[in-house]
This record gives sequence, C-alpha cells and structure tokens, in this order.
Amino acid sequence: MQKKITKMISAAEILKKKGIEQKKMDMDAFNEVVENFFLTHDAKDTILLVPKRFIEMKNPPEGDFLDFLDVSIWERKAEDPNDEFSYINYSLMLRERRIRPMLIVNEPFIGNAAGWLRDFCGFVVKSRMYDKKKEYIVSLPV
Repeated sequence: MQKKITKMISAAEILKKKGIEQKKMDMDAFNEVVENFFLTHDAKDTILLVPKRFIEMKNPPEGDFLDFLDVSIWERKAEDPNDEFSYINYSLMLRERRIRPMLIVNEPFIGNAAGWLRDFCGFVVKSRMYDKKKEYIVSLPV
C-alpha cells in the first residue's frame, strides 16, 4: 500500500497566494506610546490592551494599534455625528467601567505585543477574558 503524502501549507503561504502581504507589528512605535504614557502618568496607572480584527473594520487603521490612552477621546467620539462610535457605546463602556487608558491592538499581534512588554520591557502584564477574548492589563512593576 502506497502512503499518501500530505503537504502542509502555512497561513503565510495562503496569504502570499492571495496577494496579501503579512505584516509585522512596529514594536518601536508601540513601545514609544507605552513609554510616553507611563512617563507622564502616575506609577499606579495601567493600560488595557484590547484585541480587534482590523481586517473586519470598514476603514482599518494604517498601523497595528489604535491609541486611546487619552480617556476623554471616548466622550469626543460619542459627540461626533460622523463617528460610528455612538453615545450608546459610550454609556455601555461607562457602565462597564471600560473608560480607561486603552490600546486597541490588531488581533494577530495582541499576544506578541503583551509578550514584548512583559519579556523585553519588564512591565507587569496580566491577562483576563472579556467578551470571550483575551485582553491584557499592563502596569509598572511596583
């Protein structure tokens, strides 16, 4: 009996065949944003890393993450009639205590981003589940 040889195909090969260039996260830009936040805030403050599939967005951002570290941005977004984010979204975030410094990271990179901050930069990074997705809380090691 002849063995059937199975060829393994990787996700990178599939993307290449589809003409989609596989991106790598710009860790320098990401690190700079995190560093600036902790230099300008109290040592007890934290950042929430939240995953989002950018490919599913109507107008996906150019980069690998969205900077929502300024919490007042949520209120401004809720007041902007041209923004998809609505007052209902804002109210829900307020009720669930999700109005906090946040970086929304392209989902394929969320694990790498959290690992980078923990393993290479020395931050404390704790994971938790929210809405069936893993998100991370980043803090200084104090």
